[in-house]
Amino acid sequence: MDILMQSVITKEVPGAPITDVAIEAYHKCLRKVARNDTEVTISYPERSSYILYSSYGAFLNTAEVIEKVIRTAREGYDAVVICCYTDCGLQQLREVLDIPVVGLAESSMAIATMLGRKFAIIAPIKQFIPVYELNLKAYGFEDRAIRHGPIRPLNLPLDTSRFEQYLRYFTDPYSELVPHFESVAESCVEDGAEVVIAGCGAIGPALTLADYSSVGETGCPVIDPVSVAIKTAELLVDLRSTTGLSKSKALAYRPLPEEMMQMIRTIFNLE
Repeated sequence: MDILMQSVITKEVPGAPITDVAIEAYHKCLRKVARNDTEVTISYPERSSYILYSSYGAFLNTAEVIEKVIRTAREGYDAVVICCYTDCGLQQLREVLDIPVVGLAESSMAIATMLGRKFAIIAPIKQFIPVYELNLKAYGFEDRAIRHGPIRPLNLPLDTSRFEQYLRYFTDPYSELVPHFESVAESCVEDGAEVVIAGCGAIGPALTLADYSSVGETGCPVIDPVSVAIKTAELLVDLRSTTGLSKSKALAYRPLPEEMMQMIRTIFNLE
């Protein structure tokens, strides 16, 4: 099984030291999670706005991500995972592609409802809260999230000036990331969360590599959305091959006729 994991930022980030530490840690997490017969390929866009909590920046970034997936998926992948908790381009790609397309946010929220009655989401910084709130409502999970502060920020230093600190989340997660995350997660549990989601495509894998899967002694599980998305993609591919179950084409995800697609792509000078 071949899964395409689409990054929403470029492989090299301007202003940040070039390092293979984070990328290797990511691959290590994927090897830990995916089945032995699953190959996960990470694809990077040619350009990125990097500011994914900005409506304008996200709009431009989403268009780039969608087009990169459309081109890359032609190489014969069985499923696509959008590697960002904003789920950018998820709905559009489900319409265009015939293979399963999985988003981190949607799949992690769905799994959370199977593990507990109420969940909370921990975002990397507070600027993502409005974006996550929109998805929480769009996916119909508002009633399954805790009522008070269903999305809470870590306020982690993700700017490039503190890149070395970000790398320590992977190399030494228990020095800062895990204690900080657990402190916020405990406040979620106190307010009724029975499941906590690490709402970030980088923080989740870092916690998985640290074998951190529950909040202290509370019995509350912690979801890494990247791991969940990979396993969800595998499940959907298996169901399609064994039972024929696939996306609905009745309305929302019904693709345009090929001639219409070609007309649109020609108008916008897309290959």
